[in-house]
Amino acid sequence: GSITKANHITVRQLPVADFSSNTTTGAAPLTILFSDESTSGSEALTGWQWDFGDGTTSGLQNPSKVYAAPGIYTVSLTASSSVGGDTETKSAYLTVRPAVNFTASPVNGFGS
Repeated sequence: GSITKANHITVRQLPVADFSSNTTTGAAPLTILFSDESTSGSEALTGWQWDFGDGTTSGLQNPSKVYAAPGIYTVSLTASSSVGGDTETKSAYLTVRPAVNFTASPVNGFGS
């Protein structure tokens, strides 16, 4: 014999983390606007955990971050739902260059 049970197994899908930013390079201090582009799977997203690669984090869905120090930064986002979570890590994602400042003296005069 056999037994058939309708709707006995439910398959739930995990979220898929993804993100973008308004830029990936610039001079310090560099303000980056991050955008969550994660897909929810079978349940709505309920949490976001960002790691900005400089020792700071955020739990906002779409945070902004000021990078004050020059460097190359790896950024990660973990998107979560009641089913579980997924992490997207982008290695060497941001390049923050030193700010370049200079002065000249004199600023005008006669050439030879």
